Amino acid sequence: MTRTQIAQLAFLPLVLILSACTKDNTPPPTPLSTIIPADIQVKTLWSSKPTVGTDGQYFKLGSALYNNMLVSSGYHGKVVMMNPSNGKVLWQTRLSGHTSAIPALNADDIFIGTTDGTLYALSTQTGQIQWQVALPSIILGAPAAVSDAVVIQAHNSTVEAFASDTGKMLWSSDNTSPNLSLYGNSSPLIYNGSVYVGFDNGQMGAYDLYQGTETWQIPVAIPSSPDMVNNLVDLDGTPVQDNGAIFATSYHGSVTAINAPDGHLIWQKKRSSFEAPAVANNKIFITTETGTVDALDESTGQVLWQQKAFQYRFVSAPAILNNTVIVGDYAGYVHFLAMNDGHELARINVSSEGIRAAPIVYNSNILIVTSNDGRITALQIKGQQ
Repeated sequence: MTRTQIAQLAFLPLVLILSACTKDNTPPPTPLSTIIPADIQVKTLWSSKPTVGTDGQYFKLGSALYNNMLVSSGYHGKVVMMNPSNGKVLWQTRLSGHTSAIPALNADDIFIGTTDGTLYALSTQTGQIQWQVALPSIILGAPAAVSDAVVIQAHNSTVEAFASDTGKMLWSSDNTSPNLSLYGNSSPLIYNGSVYVGFDNGQMGAYDLYQGTETWQIPVAIPSSPDMVNNLVDLDGTPVQDNGAIFATSYHGSVTAINAPDGHLIWQKKRSSFEAPAVANNKIFITTETGTVDALDESTGQVLWQQKAFQYRFVSAPAILNNTVIVGDYAGYVHFLAMNDGHELARINVSSEGIRAAPIVYNSNILIVTSNDGRITALQIKGQQ
């Protein structure tokens, strides 16, 4: 394979890149134990399949929550608003394009990107299109929205901010994009008047939310391999914040803690991941490239525990529900782990297809899982109110 051919693969999934360049030596998924853990009981509250999901396309499509609004979109442009308490569809509409990423929303608008590089704003009340703008390329990570602004990262690493009510561009920032990258992008994080973005070249940048002024940009992962595929250092996992620190993951890189105001590096721990971390109880939880679930100390990066039962099961980013860490896998299973030591508490199958999107928590006690086939399932741990 020539260098030109490899560069042309920038928009293909990693698994296809590896298959095209070399024989795929990925180990088979770890079989699940025949003894189903039952330390806790998980109850299905409702389940619905309002869209076709990804329809076999390699996109990470899922649902988004804001207060009592649950919105989901499928690859063919169908958008549904649902009541997260009971799964009732409140309205549905269809866009002319193909959805490319998980939506975002605020009280008034839903923001959705499509494969032709268009950002749509829909009314949360009716689903009507309020405005649409052309983007420099497709977006593969969810937009980030607050009451008066929405921010996207395009796949060419351009970051753009728009007024949420009109779609007027507030600012745009061009950034270096490598010739070869994973088929995904980090979503921006809006925190305390700033936007934090992880890029495919291993850099993380901070910008003023309304002016676009760059506050800092630092290398989180540095390419060091002579092999092009092993040199990928994408920051595809959306960063999270806690106690004034930003936590980011990188492929072929590290879990990194950064001081939000000035970009000062607090600590780094060698780990390869392309999923967003989760933070709770002074711990950082990540899913690694190989499918382990790790817990790290928030202050030091020390590894507290590691769960290896799901290696090569392509587990999702984690979610936190009370004292449990939850991930989905390629076969449609949802796994519940104890936050203190990582042991398996329960598992439940919600779909015949896999789960790429991270589960999300509603009202502090309900877990909402969207699988690749568009099925949305609301789960509750028995006894939690």
